[in-house]
Amino acid sequence: MFGVSRTSLREALQMLSVQGLIAIKKGSGIYVNNYSLSQALSPLNRYSKLSISIEIPDYIFSARNLFEPQIALIAAEKRDEYDIQRLEENISTLNNQKNYEVNILQIIDKDFRFNVCKAAKNRIVTALMEPLIRLSPVRAAVAGSELESTLNAIITSHQTIYKATMQKDTVGARDAMIDHLANLAF
Repeated sequence: MFGVSRTSLREALQMLSVQGLIAIKKGSGIYVNNYSLSQALSPLNRYSKLSISIEIPDYIFSARNLFEPQIALIAAEKRDEYDIQRLEENISTLNNQKNYEVNILQIIDKDFRFNVCKAAKNRIVTALMEPLIRLSPVRAAVAGSELESTLNAIITSHQTIYKATMQKDTVGARDAMIDHLANLAF
């Protein structure tokens, strides 16, 4: 119909298949796949993983500072009981940390912020923030009593964000997230 060769058509279909847009089933046919938000954002994920630019950590942190306080504000407005429960569980996990390993604290902190994103009830916001949170630069290593005081400060910060979110204090949640990012976020 378009006057293209079978080879060109086969290559085009193969490219669409690689991108996850279609499924080619030999002997059955070609089927259009449902396109998910994660597929749409996969180029951003791939870029942030593969980029070796020295500015990338600064760009990620700058983007987080732009988005996360507003997301915390919206989360405080739209959260439900399940969101409150997830935040409580995260704080409990943080409270139960005894070994003070930085990488574990980073995972718990990232989970907390991701749960705040989920509480905003916007799948696009959650999908956009997931790579920014997951790929956030690692904070400089701390040890000993400094790590213990950092843990205590993170617990206090998370509790402040949680309390504001639980009380639907939108401005308080935003301001608490601003303080968290400025002082404690990994």
